[in-house]
Amino acid sequence: APQIGANFINEFENKSRQLQVSFTGDTRAKRFSYDTQEGDSSYAALSAGSVFVLKNGVQFYVNAEQYVGFADYSRTVLSGGLRWEL
Repeated sequence: APQIGANFINEFENKSRQLQVSFTGDTRAKRFSYDTQEGDSSYAALSAGSVFVLKNGVQFYVNAEQYVGFADYSRTVLSGGLRWEL
C-alpha cells in the first residue's frame, strides 16, 4: 500500500530575541548579549513510503520524509520497521 504525504508548518513564535549569556569557565561570570537569528517560520514536510502486508498479520513499512523551505539547512528522515499481530 503506497503512501504519500505533505505537511505545511508555520511557526508563529519564531522571532529573533536577545539573550544574556556568559561562558561556563569564566570565573568573573561576565555577561554579554547575544542576538539570535530569526528562524524559518514556514516550511513543508514531504513524505513517501509503503506498507507491505504479509501472511499471518506481519507488516513491513518504509518511509522517507524531506523537509523543504529551510534557508540554511536540509533535513531528511528515513524510517522503517516491522509490525505483527499479537
